[in-house]
Amino acid sequence: MSARTKNIASLAGELAESDEIKEAVEQQIQSSRLINTLISMRMDAQLSQAALAKHMKCSQGKVSKMEGGTDETLKLYDVVEYVGALDHGIQLNIHPNNMPKSEKIKHHVFMIHDLLNDLAKLAKDDDVNGEIAKKIDTFFGEVLMNFMRGFAENHQTVQSCLTVSLGGAVEGITEETKSLV
Repeated sequence: MSARTKNIASLAGELAESDEIKEAVEQQIQSSRLINTLISMRMDAQLSQAALAKHMKCSQGKVSKMEGGTDETLKLYDVVEYVGALDHGIQLNIHPNNMPKSEKIKHHVFMIHDLLNDLAKLAKDDDVNGEIAKKIDTFFGEVLMNFMRGFAENHQTVQSCLTVSLGGAVEGITEETKSLV
């Protein structure tokens, strides 16, 4: 075995001395990413297939069939039931393929706003000693700091793309964008 073996597919290819085996293993891994995530979640919860099946109100054989298949064979309802039995939820975001990134960002900002609103309400309805409100306040500060740091990094990247002439006028962008610079 080579010290340079980097992944399971490479290892399988080396052991079989076949690039075809390596490619087949890579394809299987790619076609089972969601299933592998589900299995990891079940194992992290320290549940057997039988125990999970009991929570899902189905047979152990069904769980085994799900975990032994590919992502393409999974049914959305079964995935929802599987993760629900593990006390997790699913968020499904459906949008047009040609939706501008700016619109996607706005959508996520509104989702974050709603979640932060929920936390603010929780803080308002806090217990008598205010411990929950203190922790939420600290979290809000962390969120703001992380958001501002990420925003500043991306803003600097955009600014570095702008060509500024010696006269100070920004070239190659619209008047509307100039007003934002």
